[in-house]
Amino acid sequence: MEIALLEKAWQNFVEDKIIPPDEIIRPIIRESWIRCSDFGVSPRQRKVSAKISGTAFKQVCDENRTLITIALPYMHTLLQVVKESEFVISLANADGTILKVLGNEETLERLGSGNFVAGANWQEKNAGTNGIGTALFLKAPVQIFSFEHYCRWSQAGICSSAPIKDWQYNIIGFLTLTSSDSKKVNSHTLGMVVAAAYAIENGLIMMKSAEECRTANEYKDAIMDSISQGILTIDHAGRITQINSIAQDALGLEKTRSWIGLTLSKILPEDNAQLYNIIHSPKRVTDKEININTSNGSKKYNVTTRIINSNDVNSEGLILVIDEIARARKLAQRVSGLYAAMTFDNLIGDSKEFLNVVEVAKNVAGTNSIVLLTGETGTGKDILAQAIHNDSSRAKGPFVPVNCGAIPKDLIASELFGYSEGAFTGARKGGNLGKFELADRGTLFLDEIGDMPLDLQANLLRVLEEKRIMRIGGSEIIPIDVRIIAATNKNLLDDVKNGSFRQDLYYRLNVVSIRMPSLRERAGDISKLTHFFYEKLSRQLSIEPLPIPDDFVEILSSYSFPGNIRELQNEIERCVIFAKGGKVKTEHLSDEIRQPRGGLTPQIPDDSDSDNSPETNIITNFEKQKIVELMIKYNNNITKVAKELHFARSTLYRKLNAYGILPPSVS
Repeated sequence: MEIALLEKAWQNFVEDKIIPPDEIIRPIIRESWIRCSDFGVSPRQRKVSAKISGTAFKQVCDENRTLITIALPYMHTLLQVVKESEFVISLANADGTILKVLGNEETLERLGSGNFVAGANWQEKNAGTNGIGTALFLKAPVQIFSFEHYCRWSQAGICSSAPIKDWQYNIIGFLTLTSSDSKKVNSHTLGMVVAAAYAIENGLIMMKSAEECRTANEYKDAIMDSISQGILTIDHAGRITQINSIAQDALGLEKTRSWIGLTLSKILPEDNAQLYNIIHSPKRVTDKEININTSNGSKKYNVTTRIINSNDVNSEGLILVIDEIARARKLAQRVSGLYAAMTFDNLIGDSKEFLNVVEVAKNVAGTNSIVLLTGETGTGKDILAQAIHNDSSRAKGPFVPVNCGAIPKDLIASELFGYSEGAFTGARKGGNLGKFELADRGTLFLDEIGDMPLDLQANLLRVLEEKRIMRIGGSEIIPIDVRIIAATNKNLLDDVKNGSFRQDLYYRLNVVSIRMPSLRERAGDISKLTHFFYEKLSRQLSIEPLPIPDDFVEILSSYSFPGNIRELQNEIERCVIFAKGGKVKTEHLSDEIRQPRGGLTPQIPDDSDSDNSPETNIITNFEKQKIVELMIKYNNNITKVAKELHFARSTLYRKLNAYGILPPSVS
């Protein structure tokens, strides 16, 4: 195409709006001229006026920092190729604002007179038809030379521009090669610019991929370190490829250095045959118990492995999951809810007999001594055991109750001592922790110890003496740190005499013996316990507690309660239910309490309603003796005696008359 024809076509268009035909000018150029005319761009302008600087330009550069970082090396390379041709190379953002311009100083100065500088915006509406602005509109590579430029100032040069796209194919910038001499036109120039733009795009993709890999690696590391088990992977040559902080702790490795690429045999002592056998085994294992020896000593771990296979099923490596037995034990303790809920605050009563028990229990709580709790069923031995545990240095440890009388004879050994994998048919894979292991660093409460089978008593005695156990079917000695609290409603000395309980075990358990008094022996606490249970059960049933009638408490206080506190609590619950939100009355009490028969204390003992059964005589004499002691203590002050016994004054008067303690005239 002749320059003269092109120049004539431009003059006809800008002066007379004559649109040139296709054989004289390319359609894309003609359409660009029309756009520029519509924009009101002056074809005679000598520079681009749209330009930003200072903070605004810095912000644009910051927004395009990645593009600039990736593009600059390619811009320098391309500049070296054309350095003898007085070209400059520029990078613009997606909006057409120039970010960087590189080239020799003379050419930069010449182009700079028209504001072809960083910060200038070269959209068509600002600069007319040009490489950057027209490529931006076309969203495609373009070369503009000589009089194809709309503005007169630019017509001496040539520019080749290509868009740069990100990994999602969005245009994020433009790479442009510009010369102030239109005679430098060459079809290969645009090809070089397109190739350089493509290289920049690949660089952006590589940076994106690298960033995604870094992010994925950070996520992977965070996930691995968030897992409470040790995890490490090794390749087919035994080299470590991944390891989390838990595994580093387990293997005694410093966290300040990298262990990737090293083999376990170089960082662990040689005496780890169990671990190496698992690693070299073609079979995977699950929860295999082994010892791992490190520079910090030896610990027991559960080890699980999974083989990493490639597509051709050849082994590419191994994943090892290691879990410290002690940590697994703590987890089992927490999940199983093995804790004591009761404290000394839950023990209700202020009778002398009861307070003596509490005092002894508090004194022994601060020690690690074995405690033997005796007393009738329902007296609260289990609550006292929990209170002792919670008042001890082991309060944060587990509290594991075992009812020796409720477990079948053939299972109690495995329940107490656990079992190893394969110990018997149906044994759990990986074995099972026993109660002693679960109670480690805590308290084991052996309830109904008198019902433990005789042959198992010898095993228990040995454990108490040696403080270590061996699981059923196992061969490894496991040390334990457990405090024992035992309880029974039997007379163990009688069982020792008749041969049903070992004498040596009895004396081993009977370090500190605490006898829980029956409710008959602490009759003065019945009123307080009644009010406590009534309020507690009312809250549980969402019932507003109302005052309890005196005669209701009087009848309860006159009953012997062979079932002790448990029976009293059940009786109160029955009354609360039958009262249906109203005030509890004597009619809500069970017939057994309102109309006692043989073996039960009469409501108000007198000559006309006597029961000569042994238990009744004992209870009657106990109550009579208690009243006499208090009358002497308080110098016949009826109010003080009634208050300590939790009786109404009228009730005390009737009992005084019934027992003949004072002449009838006193009442």
